[in-house]
Amino acid sequence: MTTPTTPLMSESVEQAIGAARPTIPVGLWLIEPQRMQAWLQHYARATPSPSLLATAEQRPQVKDIETLTLSGVMFKTGSGWGDEADKVFGIANTMKLAGEFKRLAAAPENRGALLVIDSPGGYSDSVGELTAAMDAYRAAGKTLHAYVSDTCASAALWAAAHAEHITAGADSFVGSIGVYSVLADESEYWKQQGITWELVTTGGVKGAGADGKITDEQRENEQRIVNTIRDRFVATIAAGRKMTTDAAGALATGEMWIANEARDRGLVDMVSTCDSAMSYIRTAMNEKDQLAAMTAELVDTNKQLTAAQKRVAELEEKQPKPAQAKELLEAFPDHAFCMDQLVANATMAQASLAWAKQTADKIKAQEAEIADLKAKLAAANSGQPGVAFTPADAETKAKAEAEEKAAANDWKAQGFTSARAFELYQQQLERGNIKVIGPVKAIVASVN
Repeated sequence: MTTPTTPLMSESVEQAIGAARPTIPVGLWLIEPQRMQAWLQHYARATPSPSLLATAEQRPQVKDIETLTLSGVMFKTGSGWGDEADKVFGIANTMKLAGEFKRLAAAPENRGALLVIDSPGGYSDSVGELTAAMDAYRAAGKTLHAYVSDTCASAALWAAAHAEHITAGADSFVGSIGVYSVLADESEYWKQQGITWELVTTGGVKGAGADGKITDEQRENEQRIVNTIRDRFVATIAAGRKMTTDAAGALATGEMWIANEARDRGLVDMVSTCDSAMSYIRTAMNEKDQLAAMTAELVDTNKQLTAAQKRVAELEEKQPKPAQAKELLEAFPDHAFCMDQLVANATMAQASLAWAKQTADKIKAQEAEIADLKAKLAAANSGQPGVAFTPADAETKAKAEAEEKAAANDWKAQGFTSARAFELYQQQLERGNIKVIGPVKAIVASVN
C-alpha cells in the first residue's frame, strides 16, 4: 500500500516537535473502510501543539467501577507521541489500554469496568494484547461491560466480544466483521519512470512486492493470511456472543448495522444510554457479589458435610457389619438359628454370643432332665414304687446287660441324650422287647 502524498503536518509543527509524523503502516486491517478514509483525512489535517505532546501522564485514583475508553483507530503502540497526540490524531493505543486493565485487575478496590467504545477498528496486531488483558481482568473476578457510544467496528467489535455484556447507544453502528489487505502494484509507475527493478530472492514469496509487482504467489499467500485471521475473528464472536460458529460466520460480511439491527443479530445485548449501562453493570456486580457469597457459604457447607460423611464412614468402619448368610451357615449348623440371626441383622460376634447362650440353655435343660432321670433310676434300684421289675437268674441277667449295653452304645453313636435314651428304653420295655431291666444306671452312665 503506497504512502499518502498529502502532507502529514505543517513544516512549522514538524520543527516544533523535532520529528516527522509516522506514515500509515501497510499490512492487514480490521477496520471499516469508509471510516478509515475519514480518519486518514483527519490524520492529514491534525496539528497537535508541542505543549500537548509534553503533557505529563497522570494516573487517576482507582474507582469501584472504572470507565475506560477505546476511541479512534486502533494501533498497538499508538502514535508514539503520547496520549494527547493520540487524541488529536484519533488513535487508540491498545497496549496502553491493556496496561490499564492489568492495573485494575491487581487493584482490590476495583470491582468492575465499563469500556466505552467509539472505534472503526484498526491494524490487525492491535487486538491480541488488549483482549488477553481483558480476559485476565475478568479471570480476576472483576465485571467487564462495554458501551458503544458511536461506532464499534471490526477490531473494536473483536475486543468488545470479550466483555460480559454489550450495550449500544440507539444511534450507534456495530459490525464490519472481516479482514482485508491492500497490495499496491507499482510496476506501471516505475515503467513510466524508466526504471526496471530486478528481484533477487531465495524463492517462494520472500521479497514479494519489493519490485513493485504483484504475483499470483504473493496474492495467494496474502489471501491465506486474511482467511486465517478471519477464522479467528469469527471464533471470537461466536464464543463471546454465545452463538454457533456458523451463525457468526454468516455475519462476517463486512456489513455495519444500526444498534437495533445489531441487537437482533446477537452482536449486542441491550440498546440504551451510557447511564443505563453504568447502572446495569453495578446491578450485575452486586448480583455477582451475592452469588460469590452464596457460593462461598455453599462451599463451606459442603466442606462440613464432607467432614461429617468422613467421620460417619470412619465410625461405620469401626462398627462390625451384619453377618452374611454364608458366614452364618458355615459357622452354625442350625438353619433356624441362622435365619433368626439374619432377621436380627446380627454380626458374627453377636451370633456367636447368641449360639453360646442357646447352647448353654440346652445344656442346662439336659442337665435337669438327667437329674430327673437319675432320681427315677435311684428310686427304681432301691425298690421304691414307680418302676416294676423282676430279678432273673444270673444267665438271663448277663444277657440283658449285654443287650442293654449294646443298645446304649448304639444310642451314643447316634448322639442321643440320656433323656432320649430313657425314652427309647421305656418304649422297648412297653413293647416287651426287654424282659429284664437290669442295671439301668449303667445304661444312662454309658450314654452320658
